Amino acid sequence: MTSKLSWARLREATFLVAGGVLIGLPIALALASFLRKMLFEVSTSDPAGIAATLALILLGGLVACLIPARRAMRVNPVQALRYE
Repeated sequence: MTSKLSWARLREATFLVAGGVLIGLPIALALASFLRKMLFEVSTSDPAGIAATLALILLGGLVACLIPARRAMRVNPVQALRYE
């Protein structure tokens, strides 16, 4: 049961991170026009760079959620309820 709970938390975190990416990507691309003036010989709409950045953001979000989820799986639910 605990593994199902951790997968549910990871799935929830994935949806939150993906939602943030879907909201932030168009905003970032729109603001890239301002950066285009400051950067010389660097493309602000490089598909490989954008894909690598999105992959790192997704990976970082999942790792940030995985660590507390694994720690929470180790706690006995009865002891956690008695503590409160």
